[in-house]
Amino acid sequence: RDPEAARAQLLAAGLDLAAERSLGETLGHLRINDLARAAGLTSGAFYHYWDSQEDYRDDLVDALFAAERYLEPAGIAGQDLAIAGADDLDLAVRDTTSWYWSIATGHPHNRVQFAFYTLDDPYIASRLSTWNAELRQTWHTATETLLDRFGRHWRAPLSTDLVVLGMSALLDGLGVTEATRRAVHEAKPQAIGA
Repeated sequence: RDPEAARAQLLAAGLDLAAERSLGETLGHLRINDLARAAGLTSGAFYHYWDSQEDYRDDLVDALFAAERYLEPAGIAGQDLAIAGADDLDLAVRDTTSWYWSIATGHPHNRVQFAFYTLDDPYIASRLSTWNAELRQTWHTATETLLDRFGRHWRAPLSTDLVVLGMSALLDGLGVTEATRRAVHEAKPQAIGA
């Protein structure tokens, strides 16, 4: 058995189990035996990769916030090409925002990420901070590319940093609203024959 594949299976099992219970103590219910069983491995395999549940939890959080889980390099490259070749600034902004929104609202682990905002955990807080900074940098680059492409610039008091921070807050708020709407919809009992 490929050792990296087994490690990846254990992390994937943790992501799936965390998604099942994304409210409250998001990672507190994860147990080694459950993770190993879900991955089709033994608990001994778990200890081959991690010395403790805390080490695993840190790697699980890192896996959850890995940029490539949300934005595949090919997708980013394609979007960069679309921005560079855009003929209309409004259309380029609309298309880029729609592209990102479809990723942000459609990802199955968004509820877990949003639940992390409520946890008082220094490691998770540092990962959230880093992840948000990386996301803002991506938006900063895309925004500057669009402005340069069309010979535009911000007028004071606006700056790219301020606009991107506002966009991040807006998208987080919209994402939480969408995740809540989906969770409520999934929790509603369906009528027979509906």
